[in-house]
Amino acid sequence: RHILHPQVLKAFKVLCIYPGFVYGNAFDTYDIDTFMQGVAEALRDIPNVHLTIKLRGPRQEAFSRRRIAEICKEIPHTVVRDTPLPVLFEGSDAVISCYSTAMLEAMQSGVPLIFFAATPLEVRFAHAHIPPYLTAGALKLAENKKELARALSVLVSEEARRTLVEHANHFLAEDYAFDGRSAERAAKLIRKLAK
Repeated sequence: RHILHPQVLKAFKVLCIYPGFVYGNAFDTYDIDTFMQGVAEALRDIPNVHLTIKLRGPRQEAFSRRRIAEICKEIPHTVVRDTPLPVLFEGSDAVISCYSTAMLEAMQSGVPLIFFAATPLEVRFAHAHIPPYLTAGALKLAENKKELARALSVLVSEEARRTLVEHANHFLAEDYAFDGRSAERAAKLIRKLAK
């Protein structure tokens, strides 16, 4: 008789913030497919995973749902549009996103985040914007599907998720304190830089 570790029995719930169609945005349908194919391939070998995909607005919803169904056919998944992010964060073990606002929201909600830079533009953005987060250990960066798979395989561990959240909390407290004193900190920084 085999006794399974309780962690093996528990589903690993991943929330993916779907790159939306916004005219004039950097993402086209090919980029979105690349992003979602990377997510699906990275999750394919993770046991007992469930993917929730959050659509961003109603534009091209039928097309998005059709592409997600095709790309994620081997992954248990749910597609949602109207469920608020805070509710989705509550029920998630990890978040995959390529948006900086969703990145901060996930960190504030105490959910481990992987910033997935699936396109050359997102890689450039990540290299310009993400280094302080990485240095602090506040999130994981994946620049391709192999790195995404590796990051997800680490975050299956509750201990790894807890450590990432602790680092994110420390980073937020130091660099993004929401205590009403941001003007004071900005003035202090300006005085320091002016010297």
